Amino acid sequence: MKDVLGEPEDGRKCFINVCHCSQLPPPMEILDEDELAKRIDTGDYTYRIPLSVGELDCVRDHNNENSIKIDVLVNSVFYEKCLAPANAKFFQHFFAMVLCDAVQEKHQIELNPNKAIRLQNRRKMGEIENMRVNKKSKNHAIQEIEESTQTLKIQEVLEDVAPEAPWNKLDPLPGLKMRLFDGQRLEISMDLTNIEPPVEDEKRLRLDISKFDVRLLLDNQRSLYHFSVPLPLDPDTAKSRLLLEKQKLVVTTELGF
Repeated sequence: MKDVLGEPEDGRKCFINVCHCSQLPPPMEILDEDELAKRIDTGDYTYRIPLSVGELDCVRDHNNENSIKIDVLVNSVFYEKCLAPANAKFFQHFFAMVLCDAVQEKHQIELNPNKAIRLQNRRKMGEIENMRVNKKSKNHAIQEIEESTQTLKIQEVLEDVAPEAPWNKLDPLPGLKMRLFDGQRLEISMDLTNIEPPVEDEKRLRLDISKFDVRLLLDNQRSLYHFSVPLPLDPDTAKSRLLLEKQKLVVTTELGF
C-alpha cells in the first residue's frame, strides 16, 4: 500500500491509499512506460486501468487538521510492475490522472494530478476499509446523465463477434473519447458538431453495439463512427443520451466480464 496526496479544489488535503489485490482484473495489457508514452504521443488514449474507488473517510494530518481519505484498489501485478518502482514516474503520473477522474466521478471531488505527492514516511493514512471486488458489475441499470436531454433508443444489437483488428493497431478517431469508471462502466462520447444540419431529432441516429464493436449511423445510411473497443461490453445494459446543446452523443454501458 502506498499513499498519494492530492489537493481538492477547496484547498483541503486528500490522502489516497493505493491498495492492491489479485482478485481485481488487471488491464488488458501490461505496458511499459515507453509503450504507454508512444500511444499517448500518437493520440491513442484508450489504455484503461481497472480500479475500485472506496468511500470517503476523515483523517487527521500531521498538523492535526481534518483531511479527506479515500482507498483505491488496483490489481497486484499491475501495481508491482507499473506503480511500485521508484523510477516509474511517467506511469505514476498517468495513474494519478486516471485516479483523479475516478474520484471526481464517484465523489464529485476535483483533484489536481499535477500536485500529487507520494509520501515517503508513511505506508497508509487511517484504516483501510474492506472493499468488495465484483468481477462482473451487479448494477444492471446505468445512471442517467444529469442534463436535460432526450433518450436515444438503441435500435439494434450486432452479433456478438470480436473484431479482427488488434487493439494496438487502431487509429484514434477525432471527436471520440472513452473513459472507464471503477473498472466496471465505460463511457463513450461522440462529437456531432460537424453535422449539418445539426441533429435535433434522436430518430436520425442509429446506434449499433456488440461485445467489442460500436457503430453510429446518421439517417440510417451515413456512418459517423465505427470503432472497436479493448474491453468486452454488455450491450443489454447500454444507454445513450443525446446532448442537444453540446451536439454530443454519450453512451454508457457496463462491461461484460
